[in-house]
Amino acid sequence: WICFRNTRFRKMYLFIILISFVLSLVPIVLVEGWNKKYLHVSDLFFVVGDDVILALLGQLSLLPLLILVAQMTPPNIEASTYSAFVSILNISSIICGYLSSGTAHLFNIDQDNFDQLTNLILFCSGFSLVSLCLLPILPKGNINEVILEKKRIAGLDKKRKRKIEEDEEEEEGD
Repeated sequence: WICFRNTRFRKMYLFIILISFVLSLVPIVLVEGWNKKYLHVSDLFFVVGDDVILALLGQLSLLPLLILVAQMTPPNIEASTYSAFVSILNISSIICGYLSSGTAHLFNIDQDNFDQLTNLILFCSGFSLVSLCLLPILPKGNINEVILEKKRIAGLDKKRKRKIEEDEEEEEGD
């Protein structure tokens, strides 16, 4: 995570979303047969290359988020937080499978009919850009800035708590 330590969240996720969008259009080259017709490249290259790069981008987008969650989790509940995080990822994967199946059905794609596959790829790729709307909810800074701000706020909370305790002790003494 050292290479991304000073990269701002919004900038990094914007880059990942846009690269993923472009790469999600690559299967059109395979579906339309342009890889053999114009590029003289085998289908295997496109299938394997596309999956590997998209998986790598998925992991790159997840890593800073996991680091941030690990740093911001209160002591003694790290395992519970990680379990909740992984559970959400697993549930979203299941939901994604059902939505993918439903979308394929809407485009009348089945094991014998791939006529609308290019349109489905375009639809899904375009739909991935919806996540750009969520960029404003990401922290403005980089990982270090967000963690320092969290520690600063935690320090202020501790000072306030001590002040309240001191005030209560003074009131009891009076």
